[in-house]
Amino acid sequence: CDPTVAGLDGLGLYQFALMQYDPPGPGKWLDRRVLMGFCFDGTGARPWGVYRSAIVGSQPQTAPELVCGSFCEWLRRVSAGVAHRAEPSAAADPGRM
Repeated sequence: CDPTVAGLDGLGLYQFALMQYDPPGPGKWLDRRVLMGFCFDGTGARPWGVYRSAIVGSQPQTAPELVCGSFCEWLRRVSAGVAHRAEPSAAADPGRM
C-alpha cells in the first residue's frame, strides 16, 4: 500500500459505503447482524470493480471479494435492495457469464 494515499486500509482498499443488514430469525439480533463494507481497490493490483467484506455476528471479517464490475452496477443493486446478497454478479466473475 502507498501510505501517501489517504483513506486506504491495510489491504489497499478504499471503503466508500457501509451497510447493515438484520436478517430475521430466532435468537439475539446481534448474533445475526451482518455488517458489509464496500470498497474500491486502491493498489491497481486487483481487477476493477466493487469489493465487499462482511462481519456476521461476532465472526471474523471475511476477505474482500469482487461483487460488482462497476460502481453503477453496485448502485443498481443497492437501489433494488439486493446489494446484501452473497452471490457475486456475473460481471464480477466472467466465468459465470
